Amino acid sequence: MLSKGIFFCFLPKKIKEKDANVGGIFPLSPIPLLIHLGSLLTDTVPYPIYQFNRETGLWVSDNPGTNKDIILTCSKDVKDSAELVSISGKVKNRTVEEVLDKEFDVISFEIDEPGLKRVLYKEDVVNIQAKIKDDIEKLL
Repeated sequence: MLSKGIFFCFLPKKIKEKDANVGGIFPLSPIPLLIHLGSLLTDTVPYPIYQFNRETGLWVSDNPGTNKDIILTCSKDVKDSAELVSISGKVKNRTVEEVLDKEFDVISFEIDEPGLKRVLYKEDVVNIQAKIKDDIEKLL
């Protein structure tokens, strides 16, 4: 296992050495969602994100057609805001309050029944990301 610091120093070097333009990620935890959401912002090297489906024992990246609904709740007077995204688990306001030392408004995105196994496929992540982007743009 590579530490995060070593990994991020090692990977770009190896990509340049091999002139790689494609990669693959096979994490053993529900991290693909975060990785993929980040990669959508800076999509310079295309790579698939695989998630290990513990129920079937298979690595998956393709969506069998399942889409998740997102519910957007937003306070009316948004000054300083915290955006909460509940997908692999429910993000609670009090958790955010413990970290932030000031008052804030909340914009909350949540799929129905958040859980570790709810979002496994790239298409679901893309769908969720698009809905969040659309809803944020409506607030601007």
